[in-house]
Amino acid sequence: MRIRCEYKFAETDELQYFYADLYVLVAWERDLRRKVTDGQGLGLEDWTYWLFAHLKETGAIPTTTVFMDWLAKNRPVHCQPSADVTDPNPTEGALSEGS
Repeated sequence: MRIRCEYKFAETDELQYFYADLYVLVAWERDLRRKVTDGQGLGLEDWTYWLFAHLKETGAIPTTTVFMDWLAKNRPVHCQPSADVTDPNPTEGALSEGS
Protein backbone atom coordinates (compact mmCIF):
# COMPACT_ATOMS: atom_id res chain seq x y z
CA MET A 1 0.00 0.00 0.00
CA ARG A 2 1.30 3.44 -0.92
CA ILE A 3 -0.37 6.82 -0.57
CA ARG A 4 1.05 9.73 -2.55
CA CYS A 5 1.31 12.90 -0.47
CA GLU A 6 2.36 16.46 -1.17
CA TYR A 7 4.18 18.77 1.22
CA LYS A 8 6.00 22.04 1.57
CA PHE A 9 7.51 23.83 4.57
CA ALA A 10 6.69 27.43 3.63
CA GLU A 11 4.01 29.10 1.56
CA THR A 12 6.65 30.13 -1.00
CA ASP A 13 8.12 26.63 -1.34
CA GLU A 14 7.39 24.45 -4.33
CA LEU A 15 5.29 21.36 -3.60
CA GLN A 16 7.28 18.18 -3.11
CA TYR A 17 5.93 14.65 -3.08
CA PHE A 18 6.54 11.42 -1.19
CA TYR A 19 4.79 8.11 -0.79
CA ALA A 20 3.52 6.98 2.58
CA ASP A 21 4.54 3.37 2.08
CA LEU A 22 4.13 0.31 4.29
CA TYR A 23 6.97 1.34 6.61
CA VAL A 24 5.56 4.84 7.15
CA LEU A 25 2.03 3.54 7.72
CA VAL A 26 3.16 0.90 10.22
CA ALA A 27 5.22 3.51 12.11
CA TRP A 28 2.11 5.73 12.20
CA GLU A 29 -0.07 2.86 13.45
CA ARG A 30 2.41 1.98 16.20
CA ASP A 31 3.21 5.51 17.36
CA LEU A 32 -0.28 7.06 17.16
CA ARG A 33 -2.16 3.87 18.07
CA ARG A 34 -4.33 4.09 14.96
CA LYS A 35 -5.24 1.64 12.22
CA VAL A 36 -5.77 2.45 8.57
CA THR A 37 -8.96 0.37 8.84
CA ASP A 38 -10.37 1.93 12.03
CA GLY A 39 -12.93 4.02 10.13
CA GLN A 40 -12.10 7.22 12.04
CA GLY A 41 -11.02 9.13 8.97
CA LEU A 42 -7.66 10.79 8.47
CA GLY A 43 -6.66 14.34 9.32
CA LEU A 44 -3.83 16.80 9.62
CA GLU A 45 -2.03 14.97 12.44
CA ASP A 46 -2.08 11.73 10.46
CA TRP A 47 -0.81 13.20 7.21
CA THR A 48 1.84 15.29 8.96
CA TYR A 49 3.00 12.25 10.92
CA TRP A 50 3.41 10.36 7.64
CA LEU A 51 5.73 13.13 6.43
CA PHE A 52 7.62 13.06 9.73
CA ALA A 53 8.07 9.27 9.55
CA HIS A 54 9.16 9.53 5.90
CA LEU A 55 11.76 12.19 6.72
CA LYS A 56 13.11 10.09 9.60
CA GLU A 57 13.29 7.01 7.38
CA THR A 58 15.21 8.86 4.67
CA GLY A 59 17.63 10.44 7.15
CA ALA A 60 16.41 14.00 6.55
CA ILE A 61 15.83 14.36 10.30
CA PRO A 62 17.46 12.43 13.17
CA THR A 63 15.71 9.23 14.26
CA THR A 64 15.64 10.53 17.84
CA THR A 65 13.43 13.48 16.89
CA VAL A 66 10.06 13.64 18.67
CA PHE A 67 7.02 14.33 16.46
CA MET A 68 5.46 17.23 18.40
CA ASP A 69 8.87 18.88 18.93
CA TRP A 70 9.53 18.66 15.19
CA LEU A 71 6.06 20.00 14.38
CA ALA A 72 6.49 22.93 16.78
CA LYS A 73 9.63 23.92 14.86
CA ASN A 74 7.91 23.48 11.47
CA ARG A 75 4.53 25.14 12.02
CA PRO A 76 4.06 26.37 8.46
CA VAL A 77 4.36 22.80 7.10
CA HIS A 78 1.63 21.74 4.67
CA CYS A 79 1.02 18.06 4.05
CA GLN A 80 -1.91 16.16 2.56
CA PRO A 81 -2.66 13.24 0.27
CA SER A 82 -2.31 14.06 -3.40
CA ALA A 83 -3.88 12.53 -6.47
CA ASP A 84 -1.59 9.89 -7.91
CA VAL A 85 -1.04 10.62 -11.58
CA THR A 86 0.38 7.18 -12.30
CA ASP A 87 -1.60 5.53 -15.08
CA PRO A 88 -2.98 2.33 -13.53
CA ASN A 89 -3.40 0.78 -16.99
CA PRO A 90 -0.42 1.99 -19.02
CA THR A 91 -1.01 -0.26 -22.01
CA GLU A 92 -3.62 0.20 -24.69
CA GLY A 93 -6.57 -2.09 -24.48
CA ALA A 94 -6.25 -4.93 -26.98
CA LEU A 95 -9.05 -6.94 -28.43
CA SER A 96 -9.25 -10.44 -27.17
CA GLU A 97 -10.90 -13.46 -28.66
CA GLY A 98 -14.66 -12.99 -28.49
CA SER A 99 -14.63 -9.21 -27.96
